[in-house]
Amino acid sequence: MATSDEAHTSVVAAADEGVAALTELNPGLTFTLEPNPLGGNYWSDCTNTPAPDPDNVEAMQWIANRSLAVEPKQTTAELLDPVIARLVAQGWVTGSETTAGIGRSVDMSRNGYVLYVSGDSEVDEDSPARVSVEVYSLCLDAPAEMPEQPSDED
Repeated sequence: MATSDEAHTSVVAAADEGVAALTELNPGLTFTLEPNPLGGNYWSDCTNTPAPDPDNVEAMQWIANRSLAVEPKQTTAELLDPVIARLVAQGWVTGSETTAGIGRSVDMSRNGYVLYVSGDSEVDEDSPARVSVEVYSLCLDAPAEMPEQPSDED
C-alpha cells in the first residue's frame, strides 16, 4: 500500500496528466486554472465512521482537483473523448459515465486511483465554460502526524 507521500505525489501527477491531455489536444483553446478554496491538492478524512474525529483521523485520502475555465466560451463535454482516449492509452481504465444536469463526467481508474474528467454540455452565459480533472487516491491508514494541507502551489 502506498504511503501518504506516495499517494500525494501520484494524485498530483495524475491530475497533471489529465490537464496536459486537455491542453495538448486543444491547442486553439485557452485554459485557466480556477482557484479552489481547499487548494488544488488536499487530503480528506475517509474514516468509516458516522462522525469522524477531526483530531484523530484513522484513514485519509489525497485529492487533486483542477477546474479550468475555457476560452473561447463553448460547451466542453465534447472535449472529453480525445482526452479519455489518451488516458486509456496511458493505462487508465474507463468506468462509468454520468450526464446529469448540464454536464458530463467520466471516471477512470488505474492502480487504485480514480480520475474524473468533466465538462459542460451547455453554455451558461453567466458563468465561464469549464472542464475539470479530479483524482482520488485510495483510502490509506493515516500517518501518526497528519500532513499540513498543501496550498495551490504544491
